[in-house]
Amino acid sequence: MKVNTILNRFLGLCCSLLAVFAFGGCEREYLWYDAEAKDGVYFLGGKDTVYVVTRASGGEKWIVYGERVDILGFTRDVDRRFKVEVVDSLTTIPADCFSFKDTCNITAGETFGFLNFSYAYSETDTFSLGLRIVENDNFRPVMVSQECFLLLPYKLTEPDWWSANSNMFGAPWTPRLHELFMRFYHAVEQKEPYVWTSYFEPELGKDCEKVWSGTHYYGWFRKTWYEPYGTLLRKYVARPLYDYLKEHPEDGDYTSMPDPYL
Repeated sequence: MKVNTILNRFLGLCCSLLAVFAFGGCEREYLWYDAEAKDGVYFLGGKDTVYVVTRASGGEKWIVYGERVDILGFTRDVDRRFKVEVVDSLTTIPADCFSFKDTCNITAGETFGFLNFSYAYSETDTFSLGLRIVENDNFRPVMVSQECFLLLPYKLTEPDWWSANSNMFGAPWTPRLHELFMRFYHAVEQKEPYVWTSYFEPELGKDCEKVWSGTHYYGWFRKTWYEPYGTLLRKYVARPLYDYLKEHPEDGDYTSMPDPYL
């Protein structure tokens, strides 16, 4: 009886391994390159989000940034262009603050090129620019064909009020957490215009620059907001930030924040 049990387990294991190998073979077959298909093009970095932290020099107001783009296919003896479009849902930078100049080109005989764009430099504001490769006569998008470029200021430092509010926004401070906080704070202007025009912008400031100038806290360490600021910030800023970090752990640990739903 014991021998039969061991034999059955062994045969079951063999069948499982054969199934895995067979399935794996199907996966590899799916990735074969079709020489008859249109050549592909993709972002080499392979990341959904690209952080751009740079500074204008020599008094320049615009910065030029390039992202490498590779082809999946064969070289040609002529220059070829690939097409890129803006992803509105991922873009916050104003349309007149960025542009494309002689971009989207794969030089003859090359297997890669660069997507170059220029944008207006800001020392204080963080913007995003979403770009997506779309199919044209020369190329089709493959693999990573969409990226969101976060255009960070050169200096993004911790504001004085951040550590005083660790009970709401989380600690320690990081540039990414700060950028996310400001994103959801600014979103209130569109989502809840009454809250923005009545409380946030006039009392806290467009970028929270008025926080220390007013009487928005009480307590020895100023860790508690006077109402209605505490409730409004928790509902419209802390909760969206908390939910975002839950879904995007690469941007920060949501457990560093007290649960704003409690």
